[in-house]
Amino acid sequence: MNALRLILPALLLLSGLDPAAAHDHRPPKAILKGKDALQQGLALQEHWLSRYDADECEAGGGDSVVISFPQQVRLAAPQAPSIRLRKRAMPVEVAVRQWPEVDDEGHAQGEGVSLPWALSPVKRDGATVAWDVTVPVTVPRRHLYLGLEAYWQDEEGCAGTPDLGSQSMFWTFHAKT
Repeated sequence: MNALRLILPALLLLSGLDPAAAHDHRPPKAILKGKDALQQGLALQEHWLSRYDADECEAGGGDSVVISFPQQVRLAAPQAPSIRLRKRAMPVEVAVRQWPEVDDEGHAQGEGVSLPWALSPVKRDGATVAWDVTVPVTVPRRHLYLGLEAYWQDEEGCAGTPDLGSQSMFWTFHAKT
């Protein structure tokens, strides 16, 4: 068993894989795919448990009270927004909301409205490497202020029976069609 612990990291290094990425326990990034650019989601809320050492876990992240949005990215008409969740594990729940407008400081105004969405795996060499959340909204010449919340059951041994809120992230995006 000790020999395997020594050999496995060497094999990962030789294969070009990042040993830390092999476990995929980190909070994911979310990327909105635009016409000519990518937009990294603005992470406003994060609840993520990770192993600190053999006996302890720690919760990462914090909460933001004000919903704000990054600078816009342009979508090609009639392109539906597609957000890539850069995590191999499938989320157990996803929610997408849209806000009708923002104030002069870029903060959400009014009530967010739930939107339909579709989840599909992104495969590379037959293995799932990420997930795409597609939102079938194709209104031309309009700003889209979107929020995406996703949950995973990925405690890295840090919790008892996982529940819906065990690992979660909330990002915002701003696109113009």
